[in-house]
Amino acid sequence: MSSGNENEGENIYKKDGYAGKRVCLRRERSMNQGFLSGGKLARRMRSVAVYGGIVFFILFATIPLIWMILTSIKPAQEVMLYPPTIISKQATLGSYVQVWHTVPFGRFILNSLAQTLPVTLATLFFGAMMGYIFSKHKFPGRDLIFMIVLSSLMVPIIIRIIPLYLMVSSWGWIDTYWALIIPELTTGFAVFLLRQFIQTIPDELIEAAKIDGASEFRIFFTIIIPLIVPALAAMTIFRFMYMWNYFLWPLVVIQNMDMRTLPLGLALFQGRYTVSYQLLMAASVISILPVFAVFLFFQRHFIRGIALTGIKA
Repeated sequence: MSSGNENEGENIYKKDGYAGKRVCLRRERSMNQGFLSGGKLARRMRSVAVYGGIVFFILFATIPLIWMILTSIKPAQEVMLYPPTIISKQATLGSYVQVWHTVPFGRFILNSLAQTLPVTLATLFFGAMMGYIFSKHKFPGRDLIFMIVLSSLMVPIIIRIIPLYLMVSSWGWIDTYWALIIPELTTGFAVFLLRQFIQTIPDELIEAAKIDGASEFRIFFTIIIPLIVPALAAMTIFRFMYMWNYFLWPLVVIQNMDMRTLPLGLALFQGRYTVSYQLLMAASVISILPVFAVFLFFQRHFIRGIALTGIKA
């Protein structure tokens, strides 16, 4: 009898143990499902926050551009209405026609091109050459010289403008293209950007070219330049946009109306007491078209250039 009772007790204990384990497993499953659902909710909240922030910044960046375009096609009497009209019922392109007759706008565009194109090409050439030297050649004082080049980025133009003006004036370059081009032929930023990209090129490739008898110039033009096209495209966009919008230095060295660049020409639409907003917006729309065209032309290399710049081999 005692042994039978003991067996029954063991069976009951085993059944109770199995039941307890099942209850524990069910609780763990329910807790895991709760954690998973909480994790999914957190991920969804993060996604909503990220996409909401992206939409906000897109609107923040594009609304002024859209407002500028809409203002440029409004008649003069409608520009200052309150409450403002978003889309004009009397839309006209007359402001775009009037811009060309009010000031020598075509001359301003040519002057900006005469300044921006040579400076951009020179910046690419000298920046790539100096980046190649600082990256793939070893010589005494290389790092010190490179740090001096980088330190030039910390010197604002307002500090350099007086000595630059005295130099340009003593050379008789006031109101000439030389004054617009020569002081801006290169920049430390181009040297840094292209040096970082050239560092990703294997040294073995350059050594193999030297073994085959290639000169430094041939290595530079046939190996280095084709491999850094993405970085050159990114630098082209940066430099072209900077020089196209450059205002302070041309304001100092240009006094003749026929030598004004486009940013100086836009200032003519702002009087002392009045501003022709519809003409100013129309001229601004025209002025951004070359920058937009350059970006579209180089955009397929732009993102890759930014992504790879700074990756060290």
